[in-house]
Amino acid sequence: MELRQLKTFRTIAYLGSFQEAAKVLFYAQSTISEQVKNLEQELGVKLFNRESKSTALTEAGQNLLTYVNQILRLEEEAVKNITEQNEPSEIISIRMPETLGIYYFPKVLAEFGKTYPKIRFDIINCSHYSITQELNSAIINLAFLITDDPFVSNELDEKLLFKTELAFVAHPNNSIHKKKNITLEDLKDEAILLPKEDCSYKLIFDKLSILEKVHPNSLYFFNSIISLKNCITEERGITLIPVVSIKEELKKNTLKKIKLTKKIIANVLMIWRKSEKIAHPQKHLMDLFVKHCKK
Repeated sequence: MELRQLKTFRTIAYLGSFQEAAKVLFYAQSTISEQVKNLEQELGVKLFNRESKSTALTEAGQNLLTYVNQILRLEEEAVKNITEQNEPSEIISIRMPETLGIYYFPKVLAEFGKTYPKIRFDIINCSHYSITQELNSAIINLAFLITDDPFVSNELDEKLLFKTELAFVAHPNNSIHKKKNITLEDLKDEAILLPKEDCSYKLIFDKLSILEKVHPNSLYFFNSIISLKNCITEERGITLIPVVSIKEELKKNTLKKIKLTKKIIANVLMIWRKSEKIAHPQKHLMDLFVKHCKK
């Protein structure tokens, strides 16, 4: 694979058009097509569906785009650090649950920026399944995870930042609060609102459902914790959520914890490559997370 092929591939993927990519890159369209053809032949897969008017990525193309973004990011970083050998200006790529992104990262970023103003960040939603692979292949530099299971890996290091309760919550007017000794069985007829599949506390809910053999009738999935919370405060459904992300709502009584018979406690972990010599900016970032997560 050549860098020019990867840049061409990414441009087509973003613009959805061979013709538009040719204009942006100042290539003849035949050159664009030839580069993609050679790349597909080298990889042995089809990268684009060309049947419709718009050019869409295949599943293989979507997977490749993740790696291409990382490769080209590293190329850009290398050029800058070699030609501007003064102040670090790389990109730190992080997988992070939205809870940490909303409630902890802004304070970390404000302090970090005073020391490293040129460092940029690529923040990606959490993913329990792909953390090990992505850290080892340098697609990401750092990962955070909310989990109730031990995270065991010979290739990765981890640090426990803090423990948090995961609570089922609903609007104070929800009739579920009138019940006593509530179990998961009592929630099965409620509308359950959850974050998307790759969030680790969604996996905790799945595990609870399997262990207690309870399968809710109505499940709704959200990309945003804020959207999810807004639905609950409008008296729609129940959610499982880290208590650290609903402190204000609990104080204002716009949300109320459901008193289950058993509390759910999860670990908030910071994870990185064991064999890697950590660069000073990333080490400073990790220290700031430890500092601010203690507060």
